[in-house]
Amino acid sequence: MPDRYSYPNSLVLINKLGITDYDRWKAVETAAIHQRMVELTEHPIPGRFDLPHLQAIHRHLTRDLYAWGGDIRDTDTHPGGTGIAHCRPPFIVSEAERVFGELAARDHLRGLDADAFSDGLAWVWGETTTGVSALSG
Repeated sequence: MPDRYSYPNSLVLINKLGITDYDRWKAVETAAIHQRMVELTEHPIPGRFDLPHLQAIHRHLTRDLYAWGGDIRDTDTHPGGTGIAHCRPPFIVSEAERVFGELAARDHLRGLDADAFSDGLAWVWGETTTGVSALSG
């Protein structure tokens, strides 16, 4: 969906590298974010597993490409999505507080057996993302 984050008449997000070709952009984005994810496995970002922590992780993952990484998105992604990833902008913060509050109430899934942990992780994943970020873009 075209918005202020995309180049005109394009699904390509405006990026620091000026890439406008969709296939090239996706390849570069995938590689850059993968590299930053590898860094996070070695040097995790400390935090409280809340919205500011998620924002810090998003900022780190996207810092090579987007000036707005980690900012709360202020445009709709598209209708019909679920979870925080597709919340309308006015509801992102309250939904994040709900989900991360529940995660904290579940002691961040600590001490659970494999089945209970998997169920909890699936719930958190389903509530937070379906592949489109609730953060900018």
